[in-house]
Formats: sequence, C-alpha cells, structure tokens
Amino acid sequence: MLKAVCGNESVGLGYCVNLSLTARKARTEAVVEMKDLLTDLDREMDDRDRRRALENQEREEHAQEDWARESARLNERLLDLNLLMQVIQRLPVPQAHGQYPSHDAA
Repeated sequence: MLKAVCGNESVGLGYCVNLSLTARKARTEAVVEMKDLLTDLDREMDDRDRRRALENQEREEHAQEDWARESARLNERLLDLNLLMQVIQRLPVPQAHGQYPSHDAA
C-alpha cells in the first residue's frame, strides 16, 4: 500500500501522509493560481476588446468627418463649375470662321 501511494515501502506512514498532503496542497495552490491566471486573461481580453471597439468607433468618426470634408470640397467645386457654365452660356457664340457677332448688331 505504501509503495502504491508513496512509491517506496521503506518510508513511514506519517511521511507518506505528509507527502500526500503536500501534494494535495500544491495541487490546490496550482488550481487557485490557474483560476487567477484565467481571471486575469479574461480581464485582459475584455480590456483589449473594449480598446478595439473604442478604436473602431474613433476610426468611424474620423471617416465620417473626412467624408463630410470631402463632400463639402466637392460641393464647392460643383458650385464653381456651375458658375463657370453660366459665364460660358453668356459669352457670344462665334459665327462662321470664328467671327463673333458685333455688339452693334444686337
């Protein structure tokens, strides 16, 4: 029996029980440490996920701001183009051979 528990028949029962208790205590401490590590890992993963969500939100906000700026810039260019087209429409149209009508004829 002692050989099965302690690996040696020549040791006393007290030593074997002490060895068994020490092993049980070490196993319990290892389980507690493992639980602590898992808790820390879970907390770190939650923190990482929150940071990633915040970064994604900030990235989305920046993208929306960039889109709004680009849209405003394009709208300004469209207005400039519209004004230029109005100016072009008011210019006299050249007649045959590139001659413009005289203002007197109008």
